[in-house]
Amino acid sequence: MKGALSFPTWPALQGATVTPHSFAGVSERRVLPPPPCVLVVDDQPFVRDVLARAQRGMGLEALPAASGEEALELCGLDAGRVGLVLLDLRMPGKGGLAALAELRQERPELPVLLVCWGPGELSEQEAIRQGARALLRKPLRLGELERAVRGCLPAGIR
Repeated sequence: MKGALSFPTWPALQGATVTPHSFAGVSERRVLPPPPCVLVVDDQPFVRDVLARAQRGMGLEALPAASGEEALELCGLDAGRVGLVLLDLRMPGKGGLAALAELRQERPELPVLLVCWGPGELSEQEAIRQGARALLRKPLRLGELERAVRGCLPAGIR
């Protein structure tokens, strides 16, 4: 039998034939799925870079976008890849709330964390009513960011 091994000198296995299927599950390497991809949307390059680096530091993949328009385009192109969106509220062009509304139509199950500066911009209740999972306020603390992000990921990935 091609691809089989014979063990004629081992008394317990005398004449036994071992095929690759004999060890199914034992010698197979488990292929892990890629880490979840977080779409990081902010018009400020420094903030976008810091948030993307923070995601990578958590073992996640980060996909940066500079605008709401770019975020929607990337979400459409990489729909199966993007598992979470960090979305800045105030951006030129299509802002966070407009992008959030479109994301809710296209991918209602996709978790979105809105990010804003001041307490007067938007209340957490309003952000949740609009479809966000939570509202984070800048300046973000890394621990707060990580808790919020991990809280949006499936239990087996957290």
